[in-house]
Amino acid sequence: MELVGIFVLLSTAGWVSADKPVRFGVAVAEDSTGGDASRNIVGGKAAYKGEFPHHVAIYLDGVYKCGGTILDEKHVLTSAYCFYPNGTDNGEYQVKAGLWRPEKPDSDVQVRDVLGVVAHPKFNVSDLTSPDVAVVRVNRDFTFNQYVGPAAIPKTREEEQRVRRGDCALVGFGVVNQEKLIFPKRLRKIEGLILPNYELCYQLFEENGSVPKTMMCTSNPQQNGCRNDGGGALVCRKPNTGDQFVVGVLSFVSSPCRTDGIAYYPRVYRYRPWIQKAIKRLEM
Repeated sequence: MELVGIFVLLSTAGWVSADKPVRFGVAVAEDSTGGDASRNIVGGKAAYKGEFPHHVAIYLDGVYKCGGTILDEKHVLTSAYCFYPNGTDNGEYQVKAGLWRPEKPDSDVQVRDVLGVVAHPKFNVSDLTSPDVAVVRVNRDFTFNQYVGPAAIPKTREEEQRVRRGDCALVGFGVVNQEKLIFPKRLRKIEGLILPNYELCYQLFEENGSVPKTMMCTSNPQQNGCRNDGGGALVCRKPNTGDQFVVGVLSFVSSPCRTDGIAYYPRVYRYRPWIQKAIKRLEM
């Protein structure tokens, strides 16, 4: 699979080719068959209301842009590409929590403005393996209830490994039909994800370079993230307790979205110290 960079325009009017791999909230990369690696859930099924209270939808100037994960009352974890290239200077960002039906939001939806964002300093839009993570600060606290609440971050590699043995899912509002750019009526999920070990993730990507151990991948043939799913969480339920942990942030997928179902994520526990520093910086 030869990666050739591509952008998805916010207007969805077309694709703009580039010389190197680039990201699109879920990175979009063209392969030799003319497909694209992007970020949106293709396949999967509708989630039930309140099933993933941590998930948020991030909008730019009223247009859905990407997903994110609530960390606490004020902060959201998402992809750096969601705010590329100029951060909040791109336009007016809003975060919608408790959203289940994008076209028919109900009274449980909490809308917040974005006050600030810190993207990882080593993020490079031309390098798919660079740290595609960012922390967002909203203008008012979220009110936690059965529809809105945080996901935890594994504290150690051992805890991450235990959590990964539970039920894992990818969720998002990305397109359900890649060719026709059809968006879902409800939040969607892909369950039963296979989480390969690092060696297999490395082998799957080796034609395009090396994958750092700060990244992980999932495999689920015929189902995958795709356009506009970038920034959303790979979330796993801890065995015995059912607590939800965010173990990855969707960064890019193989091309086309449905083919082999391979997706790549920064491993969140590896960025826990940086996330804590970013939160402190946003509170200054």
